[in-house]
Amino acid sequence: MKNSIIATLAAYGFVTRPDGSLFWGIGSLVWGHTFTVSLVGANLYEVRVAHWLFDPDGEPVQDTAETRVLRGAEALAWVFAEAPSSLWR
Repeated sequence: MKNSIIATLAAYGFVTRPDGSLFWGIGSLVWGHTFTVSLVGANLYEVRVAHWLFDPDGEPVQDTAETRVLRGAEALAWVFAEAPSSLWR
């Protein structure tokens, strides 16, 4: 049976990278979001999230990157909470 967390993210457009992780990202040099989800153990996922937004002068309004290791549903919930709502439409 295919991993349901991986299958759920793939259904929302996450793509599989050569290392087996899933990736989704959108943006430019001025604004954006990236998400990388890797299976690291039985029902254990490493989730990397980055957000950035710079004002017209090139100063950061937001520039964050965070990595968490979470169990199944917690990993999916964090991705859902952090992703822009346009991903889930």
